[in-house]
Amino acid sequence: GDPTWGEATRLDRPQRSQSSRLTSFGLDMLYPEMTVATTDELRNRKAAAPLRTTNWLSVGVLSGDRFGLPGPVNRIATAYLKDGIGVFRFEPSATPLYGLTVYSPAGTDASTGKPYRDHRDAETLYVNRDNSGQVDVLIQCANRPNLEAAPCKHQFSLEPEMKVLVYVHYRRGMLSEWASIQRSVSKQIVEFTVPSISDPVRK
Repeated sequence: GDPTWGEATRLDRPQRSQSSRLTSFGLDMLYPEMTVATTDELRNRKAAAPLRTTNWLSVGVLSGDRFGLPGPVNRIATAYLKDGIGVFRFEPSATPLYGLTVYSPAGTDASTGKPYRDHRDAETLYVNRDNSGQVDVLIQCANRPNLEAAPCKHQFSLEPEMKVLVYVHYRRGMLSEWASIQRSVSKQIVEFTVPSISDPVRK
């Protein structure tokens, strides 16, 4: 029932049922148990968890009209690697990390004389490609002095089985677990769905 980008706010609240289709939702999960924060006690545990050691994941899901064209992760990554993000342009590292191709900010900030990778807003990109060379995983991690607590945004889709774009936020100290996190989150999202032959979310 929410408006898409550019649409006016809808004042009427649509009726929901077990068969209603959600186009977006978010939730918090504790890794690796994948417990969803559905109670005040769990939400308080998440809020109190130390940033350097927390295993909480913040998960967002887009589907339906919000999913857009096929291959959203590849489109996003291709644009970032070609055109950069703001003032940052990226160059690949010769050494992969945790099975991912690493792209670091290139060049030097003329205003400070320091490498762009040391900029307070700099990010490192981590990319996985499928057998056809398309990017199917994009992870952006902040370059901050305390790398363990620095935030990461992990994007992937559930294509071709489902037209669902997923993004997961977690601390950089959990980056080595990216593949396991993706599998666990995917399993949880699939379990939330209600099977329907005519459902456009599914293939």
